[in-house]
Amino acid sequence: MTASDEPLQWGKGLLARAALAATVCLAVGGGVGYALTHEKAPSRNSDHEGESSPQGPPAAGPAELALLAPLHVGDMVDGCAIARIDAVHDGRLALHCTLGDAPIELDVTLASPDSPPAPATSGPYAVYYSAGKATAADAARLAGSLARTLDANASQPRPPGLAPFARH
Repeated sequence: MTASDEPLQWGKGLLARAALAATVCLAVGGGVGYALTHEKAPSRNSDHEGESSPQGPPAAGPAELALLAPLHVGDMVDGCAIARIDAVHDGRLALHCTLGDAPIELDVTLASPDSPPAPATSGPYAVYYSAGKATAADAARLAGSLARTLDANASQPRPPGLAPFARH
């Protein structure tokens, strides 16, 4: 008998490798097939039914803008330009500002003793910031200016969906 006439010997190692290769092929094929045949459902913002955007939350509406009056997109506050004001989402009202080329995000939430101390407060509101490339002093100054604006609008109703600070 020659080597080619002998039956193939399936040892435990060879059998395990064949099973592993088959499992990997099935998993990859199943994942690719699922990804190609299923679309991701569009997200919906519960505070603004029917409005969604792949770029982020919808723009601020009348309730948010009344609380921030007279501030609007394009205004300058303490040398910072307001680039975008989002509608309330995830319990917070976000203002996206720029100081030169440095982005600063301000978040207005409801003040709560269970939340971390806020850099600035105004009645029932707390103002937090994310300084990005800006200095913490610049971001804190901007948060203080926003708190003074909130003070001036204390009689305005709270925008729906606003909640205490939650870590993301």
